[in-house]
Amino acid sequence: MVNEKEKLKIRMPESVPSGIARSFNSLIPVLLVLLVFSIISTVIFNWTGNYLSDIIYNTLQVPMQKVMQNGPVGIILLAFASAIFWVFGLHGNMVIMPILSPLALAGLADNIAQVQAGEAATNPLTMTFFRVYVVMGGAGVTIALILSLLVFSKREDQKLISKLALIPGIFGINEPLVYGLPIVMNPIFAIPFILSQLMATVVAYIATVTQIIPAASVEVPFGLPLFVNAFVGYQSFAAILVQVVILVLAFLIYTPFVLASNRMGGSETGNK
Repeated sequence: MVNEKEKLKIRMPESVPSGIARSFNSLIPVLLVLLVFSIISTVIFNWTGNYLSDIIYNTLQVPMQKVMQNGPVGIILLAFASAIFWVFGLHGNMVIMPILSPLALAGLADNIAQVQAGEAATNPLTMTFFRVYVVMGGAGVTIALILSLLVFSKREDQKLISKLALIPGIFGINEPLVYGLPIVMNPIFAIPFILSQLMATVVAYIATVTQIIPAASVEVPFGLPLFVNAFVGYQSFAAILVQVVILVLAFLIYTPFVLASNRMGGSETGNK
């Protein structure tokens, strides 16, 4: 008996490469999905006078934007979720991106419109805010952990990975440290990793709402180095100062755990 799923496949000649043949197998399901949602959208529009996308936007995204932009709770929860996923070995930023991206982009667009109208931007949560502060020097502000390890660690393995991770960390890339130290599933460094990311979020949020720095109206691409990204994103030396404050505080958060790591594992020559 032919599998019901086989009926949805487009059979290609055997001479067609398998990769191309498999790509054709998705055409009928995709067309069916488009057809179903087109019918649903048309019915809803004729019934209500509103497009389905507008209904979803007004029902879900607008309330979420108010939660994220009008108080610290939403931003802190996103930062916390990102850090937790990192600790369990998942790319936390990518996991939360489906929620973060539309809200942050909408906030940036609103900020740009406000600035063009001669008003002050008011939405703190943008991708610039997230990249410049929340994951400054890598998620968990791990650039501070690198510096703490270089100064205080007595373990050669930790010093080696810190030296290797320093340059990537300046550009916001911390996978060498997260998976090489590691931070993943490591309670000694997971705790300050989470605390540092939350601290960075709170400090940057307070700096924004108290107008020490303006709400961002410029999109900063990923990969700009530390301090440069702050100045580009906020056109303000105060933005760099906020990064310095976060870096110092994160350094202080990480250092007791680095010292504890010295006591718990290895000698000055590293683990044997």
